[in-house]
Amino acid sequence: MHEDVEVTATACDWEKAASGSGWGWDVLYRWDKFFKAIFGGGGSGGKSCDEILITEKVSDYIINLSGLSHRDLSKLSFPQDALSASLSLNLSNLDTNWNIENAKFYDLNSIKDSNALNGNLWQIVQEVNPKFKQGAVQDSDEDSLIDSNPPVAEEAGVIISRVSAGRLSKFDILELKSKEHIHGDALHAGVAEVFCNNGNFDSYRVGPQSEQGSCDDAIDIEHSEFFHIFLKGEKARPLHEVEADANLVVGTQGVGYTGKNALPKVKLDWRWTGKELDSCDINSAQVYYCDVTQFSMVLFKRLKALDDFLQENNYFQGICPSEETGQQSIDSSSQVFNVPEGKVGVSSWSYQRMQNTANFQFKIKNNSTIDASVDFKLAINNSLSDGFGEAASCIGSEAIDAGTEYSGSCSKSLAADNLYYAFFDLNAQEPAIVQEQDIVQTIVIPLSEPASAGSSDCSTKRSTFLNLEEPNISKFVREAAKGSGVLWNGKVYSSNELKPVLDYVEGLVLFNAWLVKDGFSNDFRKDCIEYYNTKALLDTPQFFKASQNGFWQFLDSNSSMIFSQKDNNSFFLPDAGRYRVELAIDFGSDWKLFSTDGKPKAFAKVLFAHLQAPNDLNPFYYIPFDGAIGLKNGFFERQDYGTAFQNSGNGIKVENFENSNTFPKAEGSNPLSVLKTSIDSNSSIVNSTFESRGRILRVDLGEGKDELVFSPSLATPLALKVSAGSSQDGKLAVFYDFLESGKPEKPGKNLAFWNSPETLECLDFSGKKLSETFNNSADRQASALDNINPWESSFGIDWESVEKTGNVFLTTVFYTNPSRQSVFSVHNDSKDNALAVSRTAIAQQAVLNGVGGMRFNDSSRSSEASIGSLEELFNAVESRDVFMIQKGQELGFWWNEKKLLSSFETSVQQELQSCIGS
Repeated sequence: MHEDVEVTATACDWEKAASGSGWGWDVLYRWDKFFKAIFGGGGSGGKSCDEILITEKVSDYIINLSGLSHRDLSKLSFPQDALSASLSLNLSNLDTNWNIENAKFYDLNSIKDSNALNGNLWQIVQEVNPKFKQGAVQDSDEDSLIDSNPPVAEEAGVIISRVSAGRLSKFDILELKSKEHIHGDALHAGVAEVFCNNGNFDSYRVGPQSEQGSCDDAIDIEHSEFFHIFLKGEKARPLHEVEADANLVVGTQGVGYTGKNALPKVKLDWRWTGKELDSCDINSAQVYYCDVTQFSMVLFKRLKALDDFLQENNYFQGICPSEETGQQSIDSSSQVFNVPEGKVGVSSWSYQRMQNTANFQFKIKNNSTIDASVDFKLAINNSLSDGFGEAASCIGSEAIDAGTEYSGSCSKSLAADNLYYAFFDLNAQEPAIVQEQDIVQTIVIPLSEPASAGSSDCSTKRSTFLNLEEPNISKFVREAAKGSGVLWNGKVYSSNELKPVLDYVEGLVLFNAWLVKDGFSNDFRKDCIEYYNTKALLDTPQFFKASQNGFWQFLDSNSSMIFSQKDNNSFFLPDAGRYRVELAIDFGSDWKLFSTDGKPKAFAKVLFAHLQAPNDLNPFYYIPFDGAIGLKNGFFERQDYGTAFQNSGNGIKVENFENSNTFPKAEGSNPLSVLKTSIDSNSSIVNSTFESRGRILRVDLGEGKDELVFSPSLATPLALKVSAGSSQDGKLAVFYDFLESGKPEKPGKNLAFWNSPETLECLDFSGKKLSETFNNSADRQASALDNINPWESSFGIDWESVEKTGNVFLTTVFYTNPSRQSVFSVHNDSKDNALAVSRTAIAQQAVLNGVGGMRFNDSSRSSEASIGSLEELFNAVESRDVFMIQKGQELGFWWNEKKLLSSFETSVQQELQSCIGS
């Protein structure tokens, strides 16, 4: 924020200010005017310059968060006024910092139209500073040649990052601190005026310090702003969001959804076949979240498509846009850290690479009340593990007085074609006062520096770098269209029909994608190359696996390609959700990706900016399966990517083509997530427990759980026909048994839950509606008091009175282990009153083998007899045979019992119509 300050100083000091090192044009211009008016005409009256006081306006910032300039003042440097950003309560274990790299200045003209900052900035500026309402912000003096549109606002961001686990949303208080420059008027509402005692003042440098003029009534204070904020964690999102045409299912376990559009938007397929340019893209008709393996296939297909386009256009040889294009650096970063009161820590950090030299600048702040002697070390390693593989380091010791800062720097030349990690370590004689910080900087030293724009025959850089949100390559496309046209898919496009071509090319390098939480670690890159170049050769396209000009080489070297978050150097994707992906490629002196020896010569940086968290808490967005990448000797050896598993028993098959499985974690492996798995086909689980009967899969990523339980089963609908004649004496009970592999089994306290047929309105033996007396009604275990033999493994249903005679039909679905033959058998002592009704027969026994002809639920099929993998489970949801219920981060898959019973009742309708009351 800016204001005009009326500076009074002696003519001598004005002269010194005008000739000083800053050479601010405000001061120089005004001194030239004074000199001619006072001394040029001899009008000084014999007074010396020390006796002449001059008052004039000089521009200065009230707060300059970034330390940047809003105009070209290349000879001036500005202090950074951003001090700290912190959460007062810090209930969520978060780290908070200013993000001032992309700070922007706004003048009155740019905000009065109410377009800046979502249309609110003009109103905010007027409310914060009444001076702008009064119209006094603009210097109306005709001699004011400088800032006719001074900055009245600056936009800077705040980064809030989670430093420990926890998904709950929290309220908190965000405190933003900055330095505020006061020039006599603390409210900045009236006239700002100071008296400067020396000539060191300058444009945007009017203050109390000697190097700023030693100006009276100029003070610097700490300015704080507080904001009540609500931190939206993962559980603040909807529990489950589905497409409009997903079918609603009201099951006994709760309300769920079924059908293709109810499925988690993930694809359990890691083949190149079927991956399109728009796979993972939010604009795709079949959008799904990609893990890093799936995204890499899409990325390289995009890179190949870009290379094909360039080749089709002869790599734009002889084409050079007429306008100059400013270039952006992709090898620099800076950070500001909050050092808490009572601590010593790094308050700022910046990095820049020039060719093979890594340059660092840092400040260590002693924010305690005691002087501190500190030892620091900046170690540059060739491993992400701190202290391992050290390549270079800077070591120092410094005594830092309480309340002061120490500024340091370090420059190191490093070997080419390497990836390094810089770690900063700080120690003090009093360890308790040292702030715990995790400062890691990724450093990429290319094999050879790409030719700069100035070293080629064209001033516009051959790159896909963004310039005003447009890739540089677009300028070459437009320039080529002015001549003989641009080729695309065999057709020539001229300038007036170029839009689809530009949309295509720009869409290859700048797009939005849905991504699973995962990581592009060096280990992933190595494992990906190994798998697709040696184990999945038949599916891997030639352009990727070729020894010459093979695109795999970009994965093989950090000097050819880097994966990174947009705002820092991490290769981790911090959350699942929607990302803006920028493929920033520096081609060098021509538009070719490869040199004549078939090696990559271009350098690509794949940048990710997280835009939106998933619309729901579906756990599959946080399980990066990554196919069979990293599988070695039956174990997943994964470092900083993917998932490994802790299996209780056999693993669970994920998909069928690659026979991928939930393979266990190798010793020493450090995957991004570890999921506990188990397979449970116990009859008591899949049948007799109301809460879990019919459930095929449960995935729970709730706090402290992270487990996947698979309960494969065959679902067999069945009816029990119970008959009562006129000779029936009062009470009636029927009994039956459950046999597995020919032996009676007793799965629990009950075996089945019985219902009345939904397609008919029948009566019970009591004369009441059957739907009122049997509604998911559990049976009971037999006992020695029942008049049957044997009774130990039997279950039964009772009627206390028989008022009506005839047939009662009860329906249920049995869920049985696919690997065993299961049979429902009416007890011999009840066969005169009860029979089992299946699709194929009415008999004392019924084989529980699923439904004939039904995919994934028919034991007689030679393939797809039952659900044996997560992929097949998803297929069953798509066909609406299975539905899903989500509660928080727990997702359950259940047999669609209503569909099974409806189909079954239709097939045995003729028999059911003999019920009482029909």
